[in-house]
Amino acid sequence: MQIDELILSISTHRLSTYKRLFNEIVYEPSKYDEHSKVLFYLEIQSIYSHFFIPMQTLEIVLRNRIHHFQSEHWGTSSWFKKLIAEDCATDSTKNAFATAKKNIVKDLREKGISDRGPYPSDFVGKLNFGFWVELLQVAYRSTSFWQFYGLKVFPNKQKVKLGEMYDLLHRIQGVRNRLYHYEPLWDTTKGFKNITDFCNTLEDTYYLIIRLIGYLSLDHKEQLKDHIFFFDLEIKDFKKKYQKP
Repeated sequence: MQIDELILSISTHRLSTYKRLFNEIVYEPSKYDEHSKVLFYLEIQSIYSHFFIPMQTLEIVLRNRIHHFQSEHWGTSSWFKKLIAEDCATDSTKNAFATAKKNIVKDLREKGISDRGPYPSDFVGKLNFGFWVELLQVAYRSTSFWQFYGLKVFPNKQKVKLGEMYDLLHRIQGVRNRLYHYEPLWDTTKGFKNITDFCNTLEDTYYLIIRLIGYLSLDHKEQLKDHIFFFDLEIKDFKKKYQKP
């Protein structure tokens, strides 16, 4: 394995963030060489890989449940148009809808489809995660939809209020964006005491995603049981490798 080739493909700038972390949380970091620090980076990327399926599950279940019950509430699966005409509609919601519509029309044109406009299902697939999180923003929470359908969208939320649900989803929206742009999943301005402190941060984020899925659907949470097991196993091995003996 050529260390220079690995560093080149990762980039020295990206690797520098992980080298700082390495020196901060690994027990006796001076004992390790440059190759070990590159492996440390790759091990963290492997841990990150466990986040993708839960994140995709959360996004798909959230959007489909909101779409289903918004359709029921408005009496049409084209409820998007009715919502953005409401006084409570935020600029973010309107802009996201307009962008999605533009992209759908472009996709249809590129595929040579000229005999129809966008279907509701096209919007569900094209609207980004932020659109669905935005629908829990304070401007919407007092509307009749959430008063009547809040417990249908989140049947297992127990005592969690919609305002708190928005805050949690908004936090995960930031994590999702960093994950999909290959950025560190932690606040790089934050310091860590040791490897356990760092791993606790990753575990808290991972299990928040799992908890949010559970609020939406216990069945979907149960389907992730094996994924959770392997995440726990890899975190445990990673922690054991770099902690103080």
